[in-house]
Amino acid sequence: MLAVFNVDGEYYVTDDACTHGPGSLAEGDLCGDVVECNFHGGQFNIRTGEVVSPPCMLPVRTYPVIVEEGRVLIDAPERI
Repeated sequence: MLAVFNVDGEYYVTDDACTHGPGSLAEGDLCGDVVECNFHGGQFNIRTGEVVSPPCMLPVRTYPVIVEEGRVLIDAPERI
């Protein structure tokens, strides 16, 4: 699953799952470009995926975003 964020009209997409535990980033709190996991409170920069605050240690995956005709699209590798 993916999490979609809108920051001042600019969209960002990350994996929804926190890299530390079972938290959902889509259900977390967003402040600027930092999302706080709703489970343990770890924080990630949604632009880069980098960890901002522990207990998370691994970055979250981000995806390039294209907005086309009002739809938010991502450039993701095809899974087989």
